[in-house]
Amino acid sequence: MGPHAVAVCRAAATIGLMPRLGADCLQVPTHRGPVPIVTERFVAAAHRAHLPVYVWTINDEPTIERLLDLGVDGIMTDRLRLLLNVLRRWRQATTETGMRGSRQPVQAGDRWDRRCVLLERLGIQPAPAACSCAV
Repeated sequence: MGPHAVAVCRAAATIGLMPRLGADCLQVPTHRGPVPIVTERFVAAAHRAHLPVYVWTINDEPTIERLLDLGVDGIMTDRLRLLLNVLRRWRQATTETGMRGSRQPVQAGDRWDRRCVLLERLGIQPAPAACSCAV
């Protein structure tokens, strides 16, 4: 999707809709200028339309945590070790509370667990933490 299609999707998401516009996924930045694109409503509407949301390029811990809490399907980054470390801490915290963000229940073997395993297989070894990589 180009900038115009993303703008259409962002506008539609404010009322809970997400037009597919021939897309298989949404690859978007967090903001376009001062306008936030990736919001709770945007992610929820995309998921209702069976469109995964991939956000780029995120290189800071607070934004990664916020996006994980929103339920995005992928995060592109230049700082892979940071992403994995944040992911492991976030996974541990959400497993302990049984919730992700404020609404989503944790499920063993979810997509973030599988990504954790993949990163470890690629030889990325962050500081030890609790990611229950059950796949």
